[in-house]
Amino acid sequence: MRVRGDVDSGGPNVQDVGDNPYKTVGDTDFYLVEVPPGEYVFYGMGAIHNVITCNCLGTVGFTTTPGHVTDIGTVVMDVVSRKSDVPELAGETGLGASANGSRFMTVATIRPAGAQTPGMPELDSTIVAPADFEAIGPYPNALAVYINRLAPIVGILAYDKDGHVLDVKRGVEAPPR
Repeated sequence: MRVRGDVDSGGPNVQDVGDNPYKTVGDTDFYLVEVPPGEYVFYGMGAIHNVITCNCLGTVGFTTTPGHVTDIGTVVMDVVSRKSDVPELAGETGLGASANGSRFMTVATIRPAGAQTPGMPELDSTIVAPADFEAIGPYPNALAVYINRLAPIVGILAYDKDGHVLDVKRGVEAPPR
């Protein structure tokens, strides 16, 4: 998984979350990634430092600030070829083989941080704040093998019947980037 954004220094910035969690508690992996302060987009999912599926058809963005931890919540993902057991992904999966017959294209969503979100072990909770997400409309894809969209997030991100990205919080269509 990667987080992409434009930072104050003026250029694109791709942050690889990596393969090694900061902590594992039970069946939950916690990742802590130090990034420059700025605006970020949940760009896509990948493996071995490559983006496999980008969220180019709709996603969310958030801002990070110096000296704070921005908690994006829980990222859940699955492959699109088979029906997912994850409720938020059920409508975005079970679609059969995707581009070129591949069964590896993925879809993801985010369960935003909230009262039920487990806190990061050994991290001072006074510096942690949930991400304030905004819907991000379609944008050009230059890094991924497959393109998809982030599954809807209640109260933040939705799609109309034509696939337009809707910014639910603001009540508007999110423009292309």
